[in-house]
Amino acid sequence: MNHKTVKNNTKNIQNRLRVLVFRSNKHIYCQLFDDDKKKITISFSSLKIIDKVSPIKKATMVGNKLGQYLTKNKIINIYYDRNGYKYHGQVKALADGIRESGIKF
Repeated sequence: MNHKTVKNNTKNIQNRLRVLVFRSNKHIYCQLFDDDKKKITISFSSLKIIDKVSPIKKATMVGNKLGQYLTKNKIINIYYDRNGYKYHGQVKALADGIRESGIKF
């Protein structure tokens, strides 16, 4: 699925915040995006995490940080936009980290 198709499919989702994922060779980034206001609410990344940790562990830690933020602000339902990446490895670990906080996709 290319980026245009993913973008068109997200128009039908209402009253949910979208979690955008970007993955580079060294780090993973996620942003909480509000489609109604067209603004990024908050973003988290693995830039400040110790380098001696595996990339999957970094992604899980970033997911846990985002999950804690969502539960603190009482946001239960989100839309997980993997941004065209396959759902395995770091992208899956990030989603699992968010789910550990009780957030539903």
